[in-house]
Amino acid sequence: MSWLVSRVRSWGSRRIVRFALVGLSNTLVNFIILNAAFYALGVNKIAANLIATTCALLYSFALNRTFVFAHTGHWLKLFIRFVAVTAAGTLLLNNAVYILVLQLTGGTISTGLSRFLHGLGLPISPDFVHINLSAIIATCFSMIWNYTGYRFIVFREAPTNE
Repeated sequence: MSWLVSRVRSWGSRRIVRFALVGLSNTLVNFIILNAAFYALGVNKIAANLIATTCALLYSFALNRTFVFAHTGHWLKLFIRFVAVTAAGTLLLNNAVYILVLQLTGGTISTGLSRFLHGLGLPISPDFVHINLSAIIATCFSMIWNYTGYRFIVFREAPTNE
């Protein structure tokens, strides 16, 4: 595992690559929690998304601070700025887009995609398509916002490894 971390860091100052790797793993964490909350715990779609994005926020801070930006500043000060940027982006922008897409993709689109997937031999329900399609689209919007905010607001001091 340490070989993999050193190999990724050896890519030099390609912070965007590290951000993308963290973003992919963060998205996976978010989707696992979103679906677990909705399907296993029976939480409604909006509450499940709020739970998932909050858990993903904590995970994201830890990896962005240590792996993406290699920042050694005071963790509490960084965390406060990180939460502010993320709250504006992920919790507000992400959830607003998520709700909008839920409204726009309900019924026909989700049912159509579900039928298409059934035709491919994947028995996936319209609800599964609905919440995950909404989350994918919302994540794309918040990804751009978050990188910009983290780079220029949260971790704005020079990183220790560059």
